[in-house]
Amino acid sequence: MKIENYSMKSYDRVIELWRKAGISVSSSDTKEELEKMHQRNPQLFLLCVIKENLVGVVMGGFDGRRGYVHHLAIDPEYQKSRVGRDHY
Repeated sequence: MKIENYSMKSYDRVIELWRKAGISVSSSDTKEELEKMHQRNPQLFLLCVIKENLVGVVMGGFDGRRGYVHHLAIDPEYQKSRVGRDHY
């Protein structure tokens, strides 16, 4: 299991995982908007990869005072396997 930083090349896989996990993908979840989020908070936009498969994503933010988790998704096939608990 590896924890990686988000990159633009991961965009399609992230959107696919969010949908698979039941997260609503909105018009604000464009490549450009996700890249802006990543640029503002690079250490808070993380991917969990197992054997080259994207199994988890957390997109967080920090406004200087408060931290937020905007999206947190674990592939349904990996839910209840401690991926989220142990690594996010």
